[in-house]
Amino acid sequence: MRPRSTAHFRSLMFRPLLAVVASAAIGGALLLAPPAAAGSSALEGSGVPASAPEAPGAPASVQELSAPTPPAVGVPVTVPALQQWQPGGRDFVLKPGAIQLQVDPDYAAQLTADAHTFADDLHALTGRKVLVQTKKRVPGDGPGVIRMTLDPSWTEHSPEASRITVDYDVTIAGPTADGTFSGTRSVLQLLGQSDRIPGGVAHDWPQYAERSLMIDNGRKYFTPGWAEREIRELSYLKYNQFHWHIADNAGFRIESDTHPEIVSPEHWTKAQVRHLVAYAAKYHLEVIPELDMPGHMNFALRNHPDLQIADANGTRNANNLDPTNPAARTFVTEILDELIPLFPGRYIHTGGDEYTSDWNKYPVLTDWAKNKYGPDANSHDAVLDFTNYLDSIVTAHGKTMRIWNDGGQGGSQLQANKDIVLEYWSSQHGGVLAQDFLDQGYRITNADRDVLYDVPGSTTAYNNLDPREIFDQWDMTQYHPWIGENTTAPGADGVLGGQLHLWNDTPTAATEKQEAGRLQMPLRAMIQQLWGSPLNGGWDALAARALLVGTSPQWDLRTGTDQNLAHGALVWSSSRETPACHEAMLVDEDTSTRWCGVKTEPQSVVLDLGASADLGTVVLNWETAFASGYSLEVSDDLRSWTTVFATSTGDGKTDVLPVSGHGRYLRLSMTERGTKYGYSLYEIRAYPRGALVPTQFSAAVDPQTVLPVDGSATASITVTNSSSLPADVQWSAAPSAGVTVSPRSGTLQVPAGGSASADVRVSGGAEPGSATAAFTVTGRSLGETVELATAELLVTVPFPVLSAAFTGVGVTSDAAVNPPTLGVGFDGAGSSYSEQALAGAGVVPGTAFTESGVTVHWPDAAVATPNNVLANGQSVTIDAAGTAIGVLTAASYGPVSGEWVVHYTDGTSQTVVQSTPDWSSAPPAGSTVLATMAYRNSSSTGHTERRTQLFFQRIPVDPAKTVQALTLPVVSATAVRGQPALHVFDVAIG
Repeated sequence: MRPRSTAHFRSLMFRPLLAVVASAAIGGALLLAPPAAAGSSALEGSGVPASAPEAPGAPASVQELSAPTPPAVGVPVTVPALQQWQPGGRDFVLKPGAIQLQVDPDYAAQLTADAHTFADDLHALTGRKVLVQTKKRVPGDGPGVIRMTLDPSWTEHSPEASRITVDYDVTIAGPTADGTFSGTRSVLQLLGQSDRIPGGVAHDWPQYAERSLMIDNGRKYFTPGWAEREIRELSYLKYNQFHWHIADNAGFRIESDTHPEIVSPEHWTKAQVRHLVAYAAKYHLEVIPELDMPGHMNFALRNHPDLQIADANGTRNANNLDPTNPAARTFVTEILDELIPLFPGRYIHTGGDEYTSDWNKYPVLTDWAKNKYGPDANSHDAVLDFTNYLDSIVTAHGKTMRIWNDGGQGGSQLQANKDIVLEYWSSQHGGVLAQDFLDQGYRITNADRDVLYDVPGSTTAYNNLDPREIFDQWDMTQYHPWIGENTTAPGADGVLGGQLHLWNDTPTAATEKQEAGRLQMPLRAMIQQLWGSPLNGGWDALAARALLVGTSPQWDLRTGTDQNLAHGALVWSSSRETPACHEAMLVDEDTSTRWCGVKTEPQSVVLDLGASADLGTVVLNWETAFASGYSLEVSDDLRSWTTVFATSTGDGKTDVLPVSGHGRYLRLSMTERGTKYGYSLYEIRAYPRGALVPTQFSAAVDPQTVLPVDGSATASITVTNSSSLPADVQWSAAPSAGVTVSPRSGTLQVPAGGSASADVRVSGGAEPGSATAAFTVTGRSLGETVELATAELLVTVPFPVLSAAFTGVGVTSDAAVNPPTLGVGFDGAGSSYSEQALAGAGVVPGTAFTESGVTVHWPDAAVATPNNVLANGQSVTIDAAGTAIGVLTAASYGPVSGEWVVHYTDGTSQTVVQSTPDWSSAPPAGSTVLATMAYRNSSSTGHTERRTQLFFQRIPVDPAKTVQALTLPVVSATAVRGQPALHVFDVAIG
């Protein structure tokens, strides 16, 4: 049932790979059914099936798939598609005012509650008051009248069949309340698209009786609110079952009075369970609880090791119950007897899957089976005996039991009882084909793990649920093909239906809202398969219907102040490069998940924003595989598109795009790849006009480095807005300890395409050194504070002389290449200049070098003591005038480029960018080399024949001004192996 071993994954690789191979054969285009031929809508209004079966033909190329294929104009659009539509009669028009919902008094007992449910949805959809009345039909009552009735004599198709008659008003009828309620879902979908429903008669019914979604609540806790919203969505799409996997190895999620020790901290109370069951019934969904046993029971058995099965060595399996232990049977009986009454539906699911992969590991099973069933019995017989024992408990409660198919096979003397329904998920365990079970008299449902499983965080094969695969490459006759072809005949007797599955083997891989989003389009693909109504055009035609129909009126993934209209939207894409790249990941507000498309142009994605809106901003968060050429278009009908943005120079960054357009649907059309890869996006966000402050801001401080003059200095913060929208922004300063900034915050009105500035007064500490003041620019967007830009100001108090800032040891003696005081040495790797090599080049402590009229000195420092500053924003006092500042310097792991800031006593400054050569590499042309030594010292290898050098650099200054101080570049506070550092031995002015 759930992915476990590598072997599980192998067959799942084949289907996506085959699709890739096939697409390569046609130049990379996906194999898709062609859109409906022009003029095919005549069939849909002739009283025959709403669409003819798909005719064979060449697959449509990706180049044709710029958007989903809209249905014919004038034909009612529902998901699933209607079985039959016959035009005729007058249109129904929902005019202003209250909606009259009339219940046939002959069937008031059966339909009144459903009418109120329908009324709640109509009110949520339209915002109008809905009057529920018990009233006989009065022809010509007028617009806004919808009637609900029953036709018990209409038994041609299904108890869930519906007939919708539109002739000025609307009448919904079915053979049962289930059928009439199903019809209300169709009317709800139609009114979500327009206030007008065309005149005519729709006959509709499902092909399969059971249409289900399974949620793994055992591993991941889901809140009641989430489950209720999912139930409303399932009902809107005409599903009728909610399979609730409540217990697994990771948790047991229902309150228990008989065995409170088995219950997870995060669980549902019995009152919450009863409410959910009643809520589901209100929406005509049956809740099928699953309490997995005898395997997958780790959580329930963690306090009952005596009930765990033991192998031949006596080692307990913490996941598996011992079905031969009478105490174990008493244990599960008590649990089932307590919890089954919470569920009034027909079914109880007891799991039964993946008990063990090594059936010979537990001799207690074989011994017990042989003792009861004879010498030919095997270990499977012991577990099947337990399964049938559970069936006796379930049937005693008036229910039918369901299990996964591998729990009903393998015995030599025993079979699972034939009244048990098998959910066929895999042929891997035991190799029994779906048709084999049907031939044996079992009823089954299709739970094909290849196509119908989603396991967020798992391998790409399971991280799936691709709606295009579900609808275009699979159908209800196909089952998991582990051992080869595994099919049943179309509409085979005994096939009850099918279901999608959301497993949570990695509970933290996605939030519950993200998981809801992942299910949206796959649910629509699956319901069309289960409904079985004819539909032309493949997935792209069905996707267009899904976008037009939208979501349940009370469905909304947005919370609080979230105005991102794309959040949780229905999404269609022209392709998926891999199964894991869900379209839903574009709108889950998680920038770690992404959609990816194939390597052909064009590709596109279409979002249903839920309602028409005036758009103001669209945000595209590109992955590495970006589009250099793309456009954004909006539409209200999926047919007529208006371009609101286009570019041919996309650079793959996060694009915050001001747009101006009105529409319900947003299309991103990608026409040119920016890389050799396909297309990939982390997120699309769409905001209404005025909801989002633009984010194309930058901030800078000038000067970037300040020296407190008489205790303080002035700086200016400038905010630049490169967007096309003006904005009010706030700035604030966060100075380091010892630094003060006044004022600390302020507001700036920044024009579109312009800048605004504010002055601040900055003071530093009393001791020489450097600190920073960080500036942050924010804006109020969607009710929240959003960071727009940052800048940093270096605040420095100068050292009186450079030697006061020395920290780096740069010279050792050949006789002591690794003295205790060396530390990391000159370069962070224990290397240093040699005292003897320096002397050989004429450099001794105090040696003077004069270049360009400036004299600098080699430090008068003892060997193996600090003799240089590692430049990291320190300042040194100059307090003199001249034409240039000279610097005695060298870089390690260089060359190193940096900004030297000259501060004048009048408060002005200048910045000079210099590149300092590496101490041990060949200097670039034009470098002023003061001395060259033939070798250096290494703490590990000693005397090393490798050239070292000292350099002179000249910084021009204004001779008419007095230089107060020089600030060194910000490079590195320490020397680290492999990391660039800039070393300064002396500075002087001349």
